[in-house]
Formats: sequence, structure tokens, C-alpha cells
Amino acid sequence: MFPSIASRKKRYESESRSQQREQTKARLLDAAEARFSEAGYDNVSVSDIAAAAKVVPSLINSYFAGKAGLLMAVVARHNAPQWPVLMGILAECAPALDRLDRFIATQAAMDLRRPRLLAALQGLSWTWPPESEADNLAELQPARDALAALVRDGIAEGAIRPVAPEAAVEAIMAVYVQGLRPAVFATLDGPAATALIQERLRALLAA
Repeated sequence: MFPSIASRKKRYESESRSQQREQTKARLLDAAEARFSEAGYDNVSVSDIAAAAKVVPSLINSYFAGKAGLLMAVVARHNAPQWPVLMGILAECAPALDRLDRFIATQAAMDLRRPRLLAALQGLSWTWPPESEADNLAELQPARDALAALVRDGIAEGAIRPVAPEAAVEAIMAVYVQGLRPAVFATLDGPAATALIQERLRALLAA
């Protein structure tokens, strides 16, 4: 039996509303990414973003639970295409420290495309709620596991000194985040900051 005209109309209207909702969310994400990248997180208001997206400000609360949630959604969308590339580098058949150098260079090039956005996320990460931190850690866990495996490979090769892999991963992440600051604040360009991170990690880890 074919669906009735009424049921088809209802389904069409539901699909249309869903499509409109996704289009509105995409416009908000585009506007937020542009404004955060231009002016930073603190200098952009919900009204600014809504005006750029041509929607009412209340939709930011409805769709993203406020400006902080919108920033996290922007970053999640920004990060999504990076993960396959980065995980592929860590899984390559190559010496561990060479893989680490490539991982750092690729990650830094991606992050520094929008340094103000990166700075906004780093600042927000110290104040977001525990559930956001749990989500962030869950998103990072596959990369952390792959980095730990790289460290174990390097120890087996004799290229990395004996060290607890989990501790090494924490050190890699800390050196990376701290090492990007000169590029964010324009005291070093991106390639120079990346080279300094790589140099520091080799000094820390190399056997």
C-alpha cells in the first residue's frame, strides 16, 4: 500500500525542517570559524556570529548550547579531516623518530592555518566543564595510543631511550602545545616553531 498524501506531506515537511536545521548549523559554524579566526574567542559575541550567519542569536543556544559549545563544534569539524592523515603517519613503516618528526610537522601545519582559532581552543580548554574534557580526551585517545606505540617502536629500535610510553606521550603533547606559542604570537614563523619542537623532542627522547 502506498503512503497517504497526508503522511507523505508530513514526512516531506519533517525532512525539509531537518535539512533547514543542518543548513543553519553549517552557516553558524562557517560564521563562527571566520570570526574566531579573525578576532579570537573573547572578542566575538554571540550576536556577531548570528549576524554573520543571518540567523537569530537564540539558535546558537538551541543548536550548540552557547558560544563555548559552538567553538567546540567548529574545532571538531576542523579536526575531523586531520585524524586520518595523522594516524596514517604514525602507522607508517619508518623509523620512529622520523615518523614523530613528520607527525609534528603535519599537525603544526594544520593547527597554524588558523592560529587565533587554536589560541581560542587552548584558552577554553582550561575552563570548559568536565564532560567536555572527557569528550576531548576520548577524541584524543586513538592518537595517544598510536604515539605510545611509536615510542615503544623507538625503544625497540634503540632510537628512543627507555621511558614509560604514557609519560613520553604526555611530554610530547606538552612540548608541542608550548612550542606552538611563538608561532601563535608571531615571534617565530610556523616552520621555525615546528623545527624547534622537533629539536626539543629529539633532545628529550633520543637514546
